[in-house]
Amino acid sequence: MFVGHERERRLLHSVVTRLAAGHGAAVWLTGEPGIGKSTLVAAAMTAARQMRCHVFGAAAHQLGPRSSLRVLFDAFGVGPDTLRSADRVCEGPAGSTYAEIVGIAYGGLSGQVAVAADLVVRFVEQECAANPVLLVIEDALWADAASLDLLGRLAQAPLRLPFALLVTARPIPSRSEVDAARAVFAAAGAHVLRIAPLDEPDSLALARDLLGAVPGPILGRLVSGAGGNPRYLRDLAEALRAEPRLDIGGTVEVGTSDSLPPGLATAIGRRLTFLSEPTLGVLRIAAVLGPAFPANDLAAVTGHDDGELGRACAEALAAGVLVESPTGTLAFQHRLVQQALYQLLPASIRSALHHEAAEKLAHAGRSAELVARHLLVAPRVAATWELQWLADIAPVLSHLEPSLVIDLLERALDRLDAHDPRRVRAFADLASAKFLLGDNDAVVRLCPAILAQTQDPDLHARTACTLAHALSRLGRVDESLAVTQDALARPRLALRWSAQLRARRAMSLLAAGRPMQAQAAAERAKAEATDVDDGIALSHALFACALVEIHHRRRVVEGASMLERALMTLDGNQPGNVDLALLLTVELGDAMRLIGEPVEADRHFARALAVVERGTPPGQGIVRIRFTPSTEVGGTKPFATSTRSSGCPSRRVIATSSNRSPLRYRSTATTGTRLTPE
Repeated sequence: MFVGHERERRLLHSVVTRLAAGHGAAVWLTGEPGIGKSTLVAAAMTAARQMRCHVFGAAAHQLGPRSSLRVLFDAFGVGPDTLRSADRVCEGPAGSTYAEIVGIAYGGLSGQVAVAADLVVRFVEQECAANPVLLVIEDALWADAASLDLLGRLAQAPLRLPFALLVTARPIPSRSEVDAARAVFAAAGAHVLRIAPLDEPDSLALARDLLGAVPGPILGRLVSGAGGNPRYLRDLAEALRAEPRLDIGGTVEVGTSDSLPPGLATAIGRRLTFLSEPTLGVLRIAAVLGPAFPANDLAAVTGHDDGELGRACAEALAAGVLVESPTGTLAFQHRLVQQALYQLLPASIRSALHHEAAEKLAHAGRSAELVARHLLVAPRVAATWELQWLADIAPVLSHLEPSLVIDLLERALDRLDAHDPRRVRAFADLASAKFLLGDNDAVVRLCPAILAQTQDPDLHARTACTLAHALSRLGRVDESLAVTQDALARPRLALRWSAQLRARRAMSLLAAGRPMQAQAAAERAKAEATDVDDGIALSHALFACALVEIHHRRRVVEGASMLERALMTLDGNQPGNVDLALLLTVELGDAMRLIGEPVEADRHFARALAVVERGTPPGQGIVRIRFTPSTEVGGTKPFATSTRSSGCPSRRVIATSSNRSPLRYRSTATTGTRLTPE
C-alpha cells in the first residue's frame, strides 16, 4: 500500500505517461534518508515497464568503487553484448576498442572517459530509436564526478528524445559536483524537488497498514514523533513486534511514549551514521536540551565557536534532522530521533550532561525554570554554584513554579550538612514555596524553627509574614496576631518589613472583627510603605483601609478610591502580585456595584477573569468569582446568573488566599449589604 506523497506520485506518473507517448523529461528528487525516494522511483519504474518502455537503473554506493562512469555502466548492464552494440553504432574519434571501454568501466585504464561518455550518449540514442527509455540513478550523492557530468548532459536529451532521466540524492553531505549537476538539471528545465515528510493523517494511515491495527493515543504520539519519515515508521513497527503491546478491538497500544523500544532506538541510531561525527556530537547534546531549543542555548552548552557550531547545524538542517523557526529556535524534525539520541546515551553521561547544561545555562543567564528542569535530572552533587544559584532564584521562581522549587530545595537540604548555615535560608525558601502551593500546615511546621535559628533580621521578618498569613488562612487569627506582634518588637527591623508586617497584621485584625485597630495598623503601614516606596506593603495597607471604609464606615466611594490607588501602586503583572491584584480587582468591582455602576463593575470582574484565564502561577489562581453581570461582558455572559424578585441583579464573590482560608467575603450587591469576614 502506497501512502502519501501525492504531489510526487502525480508528477512521476505524468512523466512516465508522457514518456510512453514519446515525450521526454528529467527529474531530480532530493530528500532525507528514508523519506520515500526509492519507493517513488520503484513505482515509476514499474509503471514504465507496464507501458512498454525500456527501463535501466542503478544506485551509487558510498563504499563502492569510484571508477569513472561506474554507476552509468552499472545501469546499462555494461558487458560484452551491450558494449559491442554501442560500438557498432558509434563512430567516435578515438575509435575506442572493446578492451579499453571495459577498462574504463571497471577502473582499469584512464584517459578514455570522454570517449566512454560519448558511447553512453550514443547508446541511449540507439535505445530510444527502438523504444522510450527510462534511466534511473539512485543515491547520486555517491556517484563519481564523471557520472555526474554525464548525467548533466543526459538531462538535456529529453528535449529531443523519448527519454526520461530520474535521479535521486540525499541533501548531505554536500558535494560541489552534486550541487553542480543539480544546477544543470534546473537550467535544463528539469523537475527539481525535495520530497516532503508525510503529513499526520498519512503517517497514521501508514502506521495502521504496517501494524495491522489503529494506533492508540500513546502509540500515536510515537507515530507523530517519526516526523512523517516512512523509514522511521517502519522501524517503529518492526521494533514493536518484539515488544509487549496491547491489541483491543482493532486498536494497538503501548505502555508509554516516554521511552522508545530498545530496538527502535538502536535502528534510528544506525540510520544517522551518514552524518559526520562532529554533527552527531552536537546532536547528542541537543537531544539533552529537548525536542526544541534556542540556537543560543545550544551554543552556550556546547561551547563551540560560531564556525564549528554553524557547520554542524547546517549539516543537520540540510539533512532534515533539524528544522529552524524564523525566531531562531531549532527543533528535531523527528521526535523519535531526539528520543533515540537521548536514550542511546549511557545514563551516567545523560545525567552529567544535564548538570553541565544547567551550569552553563545558569551562567549564561537563561531562565530559572529551564536551569531547574535540567538540575532535577542531574546527579545530586553539592556544587557550590548550584546552591548559590538556588538561593538567588528561589524567591522569584517560587511564584512561577513552587513545586519545582520545592523539589530543588529538598534535594539541596539532603546534601547540606546539619550545621551548614545555608540550611536556614533553604528552609525559609521552602516554607515560602509551600505557602504558595497552599500547604499552610507545612508552613506552620517549618517556620517556628526558622524564626528561632536565624540571625538575619530580614529573613526573620519575611518568615514571620509568611507564618502569620498561613495561620490566618487556617483560622488561627490570634496566633497570627501574636507572630506579627513579636516580629514588630524585634530590634534592627527594616522599615519595609515593618510596613509589610503591619499590613499583614491589619488584615488579621479585620478577620478578628477589630476594624478600628485594623485601620490604625493599616494607616501606619501606609506611612512606612510610602517612606520606603514599598508598593506591595502600600497596596496591602490600602486594601485593609478600603475594607474598613466600605464595610464598616459605609463610605463606598472613598473605599473604591483606595482600591483604585492600590491597583495603580501594584504591578499586577509580576507573578508575586497576582493574588493581591485579583483580590483588589474583585473588591473594586463589588464596590462599583454598591455605588450603582454595574457596567463599571462588570469591567473589573472581566479584568479579574482575564487574569485567571491567562493562567496565574501555581498556588496563585486562588480567586473564585461568581456573579451576575447586569450587562454582557465582551458580548458574552460567561458567569452563572440569578436575580432577586425585585429584578435587581445579585452577586456572590468568594475571594480566598487558599482553599483552606477563612478570609472569605460574601455580599449581595443590590442595596449596600455589608460585606463581613467569615
